[in-house]
Amino acid sequence: MSDDLSIDKNRAALLLMDFQNDIVTKGGALAASEDEALERIDKAIAVADNVANIARGAGIPVIHVAVGRRSGDPPQNPHMPIQRFIAQTDALVHGSDGFAFHPNAQPGPGETVIVKRSVSAFAGTDLAPQLQGQGTDTIVLCGFATHMVVEGTARDAADRGYRVIVLEDCCASGGLDRHTAALENIGMIGEVRNSQDFIAAIS
Repeated sequence: MSDDLSIDKNRAALLLMDFQNDIVTKGGALAASEDEALERIDKAIAVADNVANIARGAGIPVIHVAVGRRSGDPPQNPHMPIQRFIAQTDALVHGSDGFAFHPNAQPGPGETVIVKRSVSAFAGTDLAPQLQGQGTDTIVLCGFATHMVVEGTARDAADRGYRVIVLEDCCASGGLDRHTAALENIGMIGEVRNSQDFIAAIS
């Protein structure tokens, strides 16, 4: 984009969402099987990790979001096909390797980890009061998948009055068409930028 991005570092938070082994790592219960998709996902994680390190240096809180469940739990919403599939495959179980964050998306010391059971990072979690306590009004989103947790959280955040910024090169979907469509949707409720825009804005 031609216009410069402006961010108040004292009122912003960076969210890294659902970068978990069962979701983004080859062989994971919900992971893509195509090499091309896995390469795009790995690239997005690497860029997000770099952004997180720069955000830490700028004093911006980095919050990690995971989806998790106990083994044998029924779907929280049995009407959601994705939740039924997760339950059937017993994926994303607390404490399992599949639940763990990807090696290149590990929380830093003392960083907040939010565990959810549905799509949005706000659904059934204490994310909103934590952001309120930090005085945050701007959230910057990275994650997999763009059309699931990223778009879902963006919509929820916008409804709650937050300024939403999504870093397109820090997100991915298994299908490139889904990624592109989600970014188009997000552009109607927030700002779609890239990592270099964000880095320039906080440097």
